[in-house]
Amino acid sequence: MAIPNIINWLKDTGDYQDSYTYTTIKSYISDEDQAKSFALRLLIHYLGDIHQPLHCTELVDDKYPSGDRGGNSIKIPTKDEADNLHAVWDAVLYADATDPTLPLGSDDWSSLGDQSSSLESTYQVDPDEVNNENVNQWAYESYTLATADTYPDVEEYDSLTDDYVTKNKKVAENQLVLGGNRLAYVISDIFGSS
Repeated sequence: MAIPNIINWLKDTGDYQDSYTYTTIKSYISDEDQAKSFALRLLIHYLGDIHQPLHCTELVDDKYPSGDRGGNSIKIPTKDEADNLHAVWDAVLYADATDPTLPLGSDDWSSLGDQSSSLESTYQVDPDEVNNENVNQWAYESYTLATADTYPDVEEYDSLTDDYVTKNKKVAENQLVLGGNRLAYVISDIFGSS
């Protein structure tokens, strides 16, 4: 798995040099420091993705015999640029539907900090749930949420109900806080106080 391999690489432990992740990145970026920088960006991305429930499941049924691509194939009326179930969850159930203009300015950073503080004060996470690097557990948690919360009450081409959005916005926000805290733990474990 990519996440543990990147963690081992950045910590310089284990047999990461034999991993697909390491050999693939190094085939494109020969400089070790630049390759590690890229790997760190992937780690941040992957760790966030694994906490979005639709990244950890796929609906397979008569309508989607090859799978629904984590909700990407389930079309819904476009709202705030989201036109499928996966996009709605990526946008935290319409709460964060726009892509910021890059590079971020000081007002953007201030706004993101305020949003983060608000979420942190609303959703408390148990340190025992945070202080681990069990990627399989994280994926299973997201899978469980996906099967329990993301698919029920969704009909393709129908708007999501207000009840669905309200309930699942809380699920998505909690996952953001949990994922963010786990990322902080992993970064601290890799780099310590340096």
